[in-house]
Amino acid sequence: MNNWIGYQSNPEKWVDLMAMKITHEYNALFFRFFHSGDFQSPEMVGHIVAIAERCPDTKFWVSTLETGFIQEAAAKRPFPKNMCIRVSGDVIDEKPEPLGIPQTARSWVVYDYPGTCPAMYQEGKCGCCRVCWDSQQQTVAYPMKVGCHYKPKRTARRLGL
Repeated sequence: MNNWIGYQSNPEKWVDLMAMKITHEYNALFFRFFHSGDFQSPEMVGHIVAIAERCPDTKFWVSTLETGFIQEAAAKRPFPKNMCIRVSGDVIDEKPEPLGIPQTARSWVVYDYPGTCPAMYQEGKCGCCRVCWDSQQQTVAYPMKVGCHYKPKRTARRLGL
């Protein structure tokens, strides 16, 4: 929440502070934006791109549903090579369409298929896996969390959706 308040109050200062923290305080080799949340505007995409540009030794992963913001921002400036913007599917078991923009990739939650994300076998953590940060890995499939006892596609078909 504090990051959001800081961003809203002064986006340019927020970019400066985030870039400084990532490189000097965290010494981060890998950084993920939006564990929960999403871009709020194309300008916000541009601000996060600016952070990635200022931190060339850090690999960034940003998960999003906001394809329109991504397309608008990409038309204004290319995304840096140390960034992977991963468009998330909003329907279980359905891959999102590729955007065709460099440094973008896709992810989706799967129920009936094997996932490519190992986190569910590693206490919900990435561990040494860095696939989500790699835009060359065009699709990552996250298995539905253990303990879910419903079948989304079958339920949707049954309800005529």
